[in-house]
Parts: sequence; structure tokens; C-alpha cells
Amino acid sequence: MLRMDQVFRIHEKATIARLLQLIYEIDALIAMADVTADQGFVLPDIIQGSLSVHAEGLTHPFVQQAVPNAVALNQACRVLFLTGPNMAGKTTYLRAFATALYLAHLGMGVPATRFAFVPTQRLFSSLSLSDDLRSGVSYFRAEALRVKAVAQAIADGFHVVALMDEPFKGTNVKDAFDASLAILARFAARENCLFMFSSHLIELSDRLSTTGQIDCHYFEADERDGRLRFDYQLRPGVSRQRLGMRVLEEEGVFDLLDNQ
Repeated sequence: MLRMDQVFRIHEKATIARLLQLIYEIDALIAMADVTADQGFVLPDIIQGSLSVHAEGLTHPFVQQAVPNAVALNQACRVLFLTGPNMAGKTTYLRAFATALYLAHLGMGVPATRFAFVPTQRLFSSLSLSDDLRSGVSYFRAEALRVKAVAQAIADGFHVVALMDEPFKGTNVKDAFDASLAILARFAARENCLFMFSSHLIELSDRLSTTGQIDCHYFEADERDGRLRFDYQLRPGVSRQRLGMRVLEEEGVFDLLDNQ
């Protein structure tokens, strides 16, 4: 018994470690295959050429009765500029795309009816940033550092896919507008990189119309019977809806304050 223990722990330690690693990988592959089969995910097509992603019927795997949408990012449209009111589906769309692209790079199925992509080298998301009191990093600095990380990867020559959800909201409107415009123009000029950029700064669209490689889409809300309703369908163009005050009114915030 002691001799066998010595063999396993000392002489064959590397072999045992490699065997365990293979078992872990097989277990992970089985789990990925089970999820792909059980959830009806589609296996992605890996294509050649410049960086691009094309998807049909894309949904978020954790959203019940999710509304499917398409994705079309390529070198003719490197940047998707996404607008729409709160709760209309912008962030969920970004998360669905990021999740599907990540799963595709793992080699498993994705929640879509079709998914074709050219593999990328770096995937960035800026969806849930926060400040850091211990490190003295404000919310806006956290945003700036995230953009810097994307810029560094691009400068290093990597093929990058980056998703940014309402960036620069940690500063004033003027700086947010100028920063967004400057970043979008530079993103659009980078070959073999793709970007999704959601924003409430719909005024950007007037300046983006002269910039190539930027595709504008939006989600919208519909008001029926005094309530807001969302169909979560992606549409071409730019949303002009402003529903911040409408949502506060619908939730009765002003009534509570005015009746005191």
C-alpha cells in the first residue's frame, strides 16, 4: 500500500495530474453537449476571412419566451450603434450576443437558429462596471480604464470584439457626447474589429451619418391602455423615444411626492 502511494504521489504525479485534467475536460465536454442537445442550441459555423459575425434567431438562454433577433457585423458595418428607451431590450441583446459568441468559441451550441463567425482573439464587455472605493477608482475612471483595455488590445494588433452598454454615463452629458463620438469614429476605422455600442445619446446619430462602417438599430416601446409595452424587436434606424419621465409617472413617483 505504501509502495503504491509512493508511486502515485512521487514517481507518477505528473501522469496522475494529466489523467485528472483529461477527466475534467471530458466531463466539461459532456456537459456542453448535454446543454446543446437539451436546449436545442445550434452548432455554429466557423468561417474564414475578415472578422464577422452573422446570427439569426438569437436569444438569451436565461430569458423565458425570449424574442429572437438577428446580428450582422462585418467589415462593412463594424459598429452597431444601438438606441432605445429603458427596458426595451438593449442590454439583453448585448448580453445575448456576448453569451452566444463566447459559447461559440468554446465549441458548443448557441441559442440561435443560425450562427456563423470568424473567431476573434479578444472579447471585451463593459456592461456592469462599478466604482472601487478601496482603489480610489470612480465610476467614470472605471469606464475609461475599460475603454483603455480595448484600445490597448487593438493597438497590440489583436482582432477585437467589444460590447459597451451606455458608456461614459459616469460624467456630464457634454463629455459623454464628445467621448462617445470620438470613440465611435475610431472604432469604425479599425479593421478586423467589431463593436456593439448602446447609448441614450440619440443626438450622436446626426454626427454618425457621415461616418462609414456604423450601422444604427433600435428597440422601441408602445403605449397601450395607459401602459408601456415592449416587443423586443430590433429595427433599423435610431430611436427618438424618451421615456424616463413616463416611467417615473407610471410608477407613481410624482404622486407620492406631491401628496405629502
